[in-house]
Amino acid sequence: MGVQLLQSQGSISGVGCGVGVPPASDASYCSSDLAGSISGNLVKFDFQSTAEIPGRYLADLVASDDGTRMAGRFGVGSSIENKLWFAWLPVNGDDYWLSVPDNAPSYGGEQLALRLSTAEANDPRFDPNIVYDLGFALNGIVGDLGAFFLSEMKRDGTGSVEVGPVAATVPELPVYLLLTKTGDAFTSVTARLSNGHTFTFDVLPRL
Repeated sequence: MGVQLLQSQGSISGVGCGVGVPPASDASYCSSDLAGSISGNLVKFDFQSTAEIPGRYLADLVASDDGTRMAGRFGVGSSIENKLWFAWLPVNGDDYWLSVPDNAPSYGGEQLALRLSTAEANDPRFDPNIVYDLGFALNGIVGDLGAFFLSEMKRDGTGSVEVGPVAATVPELPVYLLLTKTGDAFTSVTARLSNGHTFTFDVLPRL
């Protein structure tokens, strides 16, 4: 999905599309009733969509200081509590969608289950008793550690994947990830927050 946002002081208006990015001519399931607010780096908006998952689309985001990305919760319905993390990136000109690098590798749809193994002292951001999810999607990574697009990722000769560093948005979301691969399997994930605190997760065996 994509949006075109117009700001007037603390208010936002614009167009939201379930498929594609306005004003591209082939964007679809679009609605011009997008409305929201902006206060500092906090951005909220919603719009109606009749896409594959119809309903009121809601976004509660934090914009980076440099304007290169927004991230936060996104959902459909009346609440975004406990919804997935999403990232929003600017589209070039009148493009239909984000540009995928020509040399971008395919990551497949592998899903990883993570458990915290080491953490920066006195930082409670992640709980060692919780299993966190992180998965490869069609055009990036999404899960409990945030969402990242292909243009923010690279893979080395061993198959390990480095993500970022990206501009800081939500304080509790990592700005950098390293997914370490040993042989044919990912074995650990290192995450670094914008405050510099680093966390390492073990990848749990697949059942």
